[in-house]
Amino acid sequence: MSLEEIIEKIKEKTGLSEEEIKNRIREKQRELYGLVSPEGAAHIIARELGIELVKKEFVKVKDIRPGMNDINLKARVSRIFVRDFEKDGVRKKVANIFLVDDTGEIKLCLWDEQINDFYGKEGDVIEITGAYSRKNIFGETELRIGIYGNIKILEDDPTLPKIERQYIETTINKVKEGNKYKIRAAIVYVFNTNIFYEICPECGVIIKESTCKIHGEVKPEYTIILNSIIDDGYGNMRAVFFREIAEKLIGKPAEELMKENSIDSALSQLLGKELILFGKVRKNELFQRKELIIHDFEEVDPEKEAQKLLEELRLIEKA
Repeated sequence: MSLEEIIEKIKEKTGLSEEEIKNRIREKQRELYGLVSPEGAAHIIARELGIELVKKEFVKVKDIRPGMNDINLKARVSRIFVRDFEKDGVRKKVANIFLVDDTGEIKLCLWDEQINDFYGKEGDVIEITGAYSRKNIFGETELRIGIYGNIKILEDDPTLPKIERQYIETTINKVKEGNKYKIRAAIVYVFNTNIFYEICPECGVIIKESTCKIHGEVKPEYTIILNSIIDDGYGNMRAVFFREIAEKLIGKPAEELMKENSIDSALSQLLGKELILFGKVRKNELFQRKELIIHDFEEVDPEKEAQKLLEELRLIEKA
């Protein structure tokens, strides 16, 4: 659709004059530091005014592959994990929002201001437009919101699956490949080799020798991939903490640990730490064994555990 056609559509739907629309287009370009064309700015203005310029085609989760652009999806929010962290002295925020439709589940990643603009909660049905997809370090496809992207909360849609408990509470000796579990276990060993990895500051992909396949030579940022052994008294297995989850566990970002050269001390403090872990079991092809990929965790609260035990004792006494 040409610029003139977009302006005409906005005039038709809003009653604004052509001059008013052109002024808004110029203002939007200034707001975005000239990074968008007049056509792009006009598209943004139309979207902000609730005007649909072209009929949207929606995809299903099962059909989303890495590298797709301009993705439109209707799905239900099943889980939301939000984390604050500090990077280069600046507080940042990342949210992992898991979405389901009748064909599968996919993760949507939001950052900083995008999170502030998102008012959805678990159970809500949302419409995503203008998203793109990429492969994350788990080898899974995830969604990001592009510059023209938008998220809208819809009325409930009975055709979308209701939220069911996503994680099965169990013990290590009962886990099966491909399922998601909630497991209470202690960290009994931490591997202290190959912990820090370079990542591209533009796309977040792990790189080598400061070179990204997409963006060429870059000044890399750093992240952590932490391999450990966990034990719950019924069995033990490898558990892997990636990126933000690893930094949350250690309590410091990767670059701060590298600067302080304090990784050995930080890792030693993890031994014996008891956690409630949420993750997915997959097969490690290199070692041909199951491992738990950690999605999130909670620290065990001794006071809550004591209260729970007292309640159980009271029930036994009453019986």
